[in-house]
Amino acid sequence: MKTFITLIFFLIINNSVTAYGGSNQTGQVGFWHASTIDRIQLGWDERIYIYLDNNHNCLSKGSDLIFYEPTAEGRQMILSALLANDASKEVNFRIDSCHETAGGVIYGYFDKIAIKF
Repeated sequence: MKTFITLIFFLIINNSVTAYGGSNQTGQVGFWHASTIDRIQLGWDERIYIYLDNNHNCLSKGSDLIFYEPTAEGRQMILSALLANDASKEVNFRIDSCHETAGGVIYGYFDKIAIKF
């Protein structure tokens, strides 16, 4: 029983540490990027993959790939707004942080969108 309580306590603390707390929580300076959307992909990991028509400037190399911040709340709201958008309309994405995988894939995490209707 003591081990079970310790495990639950660890999971609660670990979850609160990794939860996303909003823009610039990462210590990196975020930026806005405007682009139309080439395609949206939904992953088994509940990520929203967005492929853009115009590359963003993450890590000065750029990329067309961004993800909705995976630990942020509001995923369904963001997805609904993106799917309701006319594909030809430009969307402004607030890219909060930039990353690169070991295989060289560059991507940004976004946490806000602005769509002019």
